[in-house]
Amino acid sequence: MKPLIIAHRGYSSKFKDNTLTAIVEAFKTGADVCEIDLHMTTDRDIFVFHDYYVNGRRIAEQTSEELKKSCPEYPMFEEILNLLKKGNNFLFEIKDRRLIDVISNKLKGIDRNLFIVGSFDGVFLKDFKRVNPDIKTCLLLGSVMDASATFDFCEKVGAEFVLPAWEARHPYPDMLISANWIEFLVNRGVNVISWHEERIEVLKGLTDMPLYGICTNDPPLVRGMISEGSDSSS
Repeated sequence: MKPLIIAHRGYSSKFKDNTLTAIVEAFKTGADVCEIDLHMTTDRDIFVFHDYYVNGRRIAEQTSEELKKSCPEYPMFEEILNLLKKGNNFLFEIKDRRLIDVISNKLKGIDRNLFIVGSFDGVFLKDFKRVNPDIKTCLLLGSVMDASATFDFCEKVGAEFVLPAWEARHPYPDMLISANWIEFLVNRGVNVISWHEERIEVLKGLTDMPLYGICTNDPPLVRGMISEGSDSSS
């Protein structure tokens, strides 16, 4: 089974990342899932953006009205809910652990198969899982670990997925994992999603690994490679 294509902040190699345009275009051009970043505003709404600051101010210190006025191209979570209700799949990266109650309430009644909630914050994941045992979660892993230590960490926070975000840990992060590393985790109930990757020579190796998904800024590139691989094997 070929890995899913997970658009990293949308179709971010062509459009401004995390914007509604980047998200919509990602799905149009072959992404199976869209990964986006979520922050909490002062009025307890959710704003989609990567960094903690926008226009020189913390997102956490601005209202949703202020943010939409200054950054209309970036969606609030209600716009993402509309896409979810149409059957689009998401991986949500939580950037603020205070979002537990807010995101839990907003996701009530939404098909649990349409999204995964992820974070680098293990405390958030553990607490979120306690409140939402039926929602799939993903540990975003910044530290390089062997498969056994990675599984122990996932088990501790209750994550069914792990994303080794190692693009900044090695010039060729694919050298840090192997099919055996992935299979060790998969055999214990933890699926693996890769860091974002756009280099063809690296992607060729990743598409042959037993990954659940490949993150990328360029979903049509990876879609084309997976389609070519499927054609050549048929």
